[in-house]
Amino acid sequence: MANSQRFDRHKFTAASWYYPLGTMIRVVNVKNGESVVVKITDRGPALHLQRVVDLSEVAAERLGYVGQGLTPVFVYPLTHFETESASFDSGLVGAPASQVPGEYEANAIVKPM
Repeated sequence: MANSQRFDRHKFTAASWYYPLGTMIRVVNVKNGESVVVKITDRGPALHLQRVVDLSEVAAERLGYVGQGLTPVFVYPLTHFETESASFDSGLVGAPASQVPGEYEANAIVKPM
């Protein structure tokens, strides 16, 4: 593969010319609504075929189209971002007066200058 690894049809990988190597994408089968997250590890399919992505066998099985060859899909990249833990007593979130489970209010922290 283009990432210098051996291809493994049992891993959730894909080939595409449209996304950088290493990009995680969600692929949704338009016919049945099933979706899968795969990593772009290779280049392809051939541009003249007018296909956006080529999936590994296990990803195609998860989407439910093995044996059909092609299926219409919706593809979008997943963004990666870093998160940082807040301390338990940081005061960023407070319980509402109504005490309804699942409802929270955000409190702004204002530092005096």
